[in-house]
Amino acid sequence: MWGRAAVSFLTVGALVLMGAAMRGNIFDSNGSDAFASLGYLADLGTGSFYFVAKHFEPNGPDVSLARGDYGTRFLAAAGVLNLLAALHAYEDARGRKG
Repeated sequence: MWGRAAVSFLTVGALVLMGAAMRGNIFDSNGSDAFASLGYLADLGTGSFYFVAKHFEPNGPDVSLARGDYGTRFLAAAGVLNLLAALHAYEDARGRKG
C-alpha cells in the first residue's frame, strides 16, 4: 500500500505542477455556474497542492491558448485522482478489496 500511496502522491503532484506551469485555471469558491463549482471541488480534491498552486499563480490563468486549457484539465484530473485514491484507501481500511 505504501508504494501505491507514493505513486499516487507523485502523480498528483506532477499533474498539479504541469497544470500550474501551463497556467491552467485554478477555480475558487465563488463560482458563477455549476461547472465552476465542480471545477472548484475537483481542484480542491488535490489537498494542499491546491493552495500551493493558488499561491504560485502570479499572472492568473491563460486559457486563451490550448496549453492553458490543458493545464485546467490536468489540475482537475489531479484532484479527481487524489479523491479516488483516498476512496480506495478508505475501502481497503474497511476490509473491502476492490
